[in-house]
Amino acid sequence: MFFILLYKYLDSLKWILLISGFIYYFRTEIKNILNRPVILNHGDTTVTFPLARQVDSKKDQSPEINKLENTKIEQVKSIQGLLEKKESEIKDKDQQIFKLTIEKHFEYTYRLIFRSQIFLLQTLQTITDGLLVLQLDTQFQNTKKSFEVFKNWNLDIYLKFLYDQNLIQKDSVTGKIKITALGDLFLKYLVISVYDINNEKTL
Repeated sequence: MFFILLYKYLDSLKWILLISGFIYYFRTEIKNILNRPVILNHGDTTVTFPLARQVDSKKDQSPEINKLENTKIEQVKSIQGLLEKKESEIKDKDQQIFKLTIEKHFEYTYRLIFRSQIFLLQTLQTITDGLLVLQLDTQFQNTKKSFEVFKNWNLDIYLKFLYDQNLIQKDSVTGKIKITALGDLFLKYLVISVYDINNEKTL
């Protein structure tokens, strides 16, 4: 009689034990399924289960990881600082090279330019709109009378050196001759360098 009751009792527990074992064995898969969000819609209302949990990544990270990331950030900043410093040094060197190149160019120009051509540049410097070719030719004719060396020259030959050195240019719209930015800088260079044009130049 006792064994019969025991058998019936165990028989009633077999499904409970079977289900419990199944849940325990597949507990990981079941947990993942239960953690998946379920979206319920009713009219204009939407509810998601389970509610998303915001995670502060910085809080979850260990102090060692935070320290490592801070070290990397400092290294990146240090590299950026070095690159900016190097770029600044390169710019300074480029400016120095450019300045020396301009000075050499102006020295070469000053050795070859005529004094009357410098006076012409000074005249153009004061006239924003420039001068007509006819006006320049009138001035050049007066220069020819003063200096025998220009006897067989025409205006084109006289202006060629100024064009070649990019000291003057011809306006494509008005046809007037104007001083260039480089020509203006050349005159300023002569002032800064304190050249005695009247005594050093004869033509």
